[in-house]
Amino acid sequence: MSEIIEYLKANISEAAVSAAMRLLGAALIIFIGFWLIKKLARIIVKAPIFKRVDKSVANFMNNLAIIALKALVLFTAAAVLGVPTASIVALLGSFGLAIGLALQGSLSNLAGGVLIVFFKTFRIGDYIETSDGKAGTVINIGIIYTTIKTIGNNIVVIPNGSLSNQMVTNYSGMPTRRLDMKFGVAYDSDVQLVKKILTDAAMAHPLIDKNEEIFVRLFSISEGTLTFGLRAWCKSEDHWTIFFELNEIIKEAFDKNGIWIPFREMDINIRSRDEARIRPDDRTVGEISEGAEATKQ
Repeated sequence: MSEIIEYLKANISEAAVSAAMRLLGAALIIFIGFWLIKKLARIIVKAPIFKRVDKSVANFMNNLAIIALKALVLFTAAAVLGVPTASIVALLGSFGLAIGLALQGSLSNLAGGVLIVFFKTFRIGDYIETSDGKAGTVINIGIIYTTIKTIGNNIVVIPNGSLSNQMVTNYSGMPTRRLDMKFGVAYDSDVQLVKKILTDAAMAHPLIDKNEEIFVRLFSISEGTLTFGLRAWCKSEDHWTIFFELNEIIKEAFDKNGIWIPFREMDINIRSRDEARIRPDDRTVGEISEGAEATKQ
């Protein structure tokens, strides 16, 4: 009996030591592996070659590589713990299938992120507007989501799958952009004077490209208004600055030259209660009844 007890003590001790060593080895692999991945990511980001790559592509690939390397570290740690490699692969396959079925939306977002990055639909720093009305500057293109910052300094997070499957207007996609403005004036306004005011205002603005045509014409004649169109070219980043400044400059020029901007008018007639009452004539009800009886006879 004593020999059996001694044998069990020896074997249990060896198994415990072996398990402890495996746990320690796996923990070291995870700790050192994650630390090395973090350091490697920083080194790659600062590398000259990496800086020459488009920022959107660089961030996307960096995040994807970090996830793949961390998965490899965890796979290695599991092998050190004594888990059979074939079992790990089978488990990962089953686990991946289950996750794929449960996270179909996330996988479509991942595919959408790949499409956005590699087809360069837009980049970090571009100002975009989606077909459902979301607009802002792109500050990050992640693996699953794209983050934009609105003019009001709000953060909007949009799934990549949704973003890649809808119409997106990229206002920063081209270095220059056309400025389109319309101004309504009264019918009796001097057409040539209005055109001169608009043209002079555009020509005098320092941010408008004078190498391109400045187009000013009578755009439409509508009820009570002559609408003039102004078209000019500028850098994409200067568009809204010019838009607001020209509105102020042209309004002041209209005032100085007596150009009247029409507005809606409404005539209101106020009557007393007796005047508003509807009556067939000035006769009383009794007189009307007597007249009706006389007609019947």
